[in-house]
Amino acid sequence: MSQRYRRRVFEKNDTDNAITYYQQSLQLRQKVDDPVYLAVTLSSLGDVYAAMGDYDKAPREPHEGARHSRKANDANGAASASESIGRIFMNQGRLGAAVGAMQDSVNGYRSAKNKSVDLAESLNDLADTLTLAGRGDESGKLLEEATKVASELKNEGFAVTF
Repeated sequence: MSQRYRRRVFEKNDTDNAITYYQQSLQLRQKVDDPVYLAVTLSSLGDVYAAMGDYDKAPREPHEGARHSRKANDANGAASASESIGRIFMNQGRLGAAVGAMQDSVNGYRSAKNKSVDLAESLNDLADTLTLAGRGDESGKLLEEATKVASELKNEGFAVTF
């Protein structure tokens, strides 16, 4: 799904159309056996369920997406799925599980061949999650690393959040 369409769907809170769109996309991705984009679609579908507050369905999709990413040796895709899972756990109040998923995300991005701003964002999300879990003393080094990664990538738009 294009970022523009995704923003439009969520701005209008048009989750029903988003689910329909992702389910159609999922069927096509399964037919062509495209594990990378199948994983992206599954994670995005999980994000929509999370936006709807449906935390029973939300984690299933990114877990499945992570499996497909690993099958395709797509470290970035698996890391992205782990980050989605972490956000879902955080919204459920399952902070221990959220920290674990966010740590998996950071480790996945660190192991990827190409560094991306996704690593910086994942580090930032892990720091936020640790703070919410009462482990804020561990956040400082992660935020420093996030800022360093973003600076190395010359990403002017990245901002550390607290």
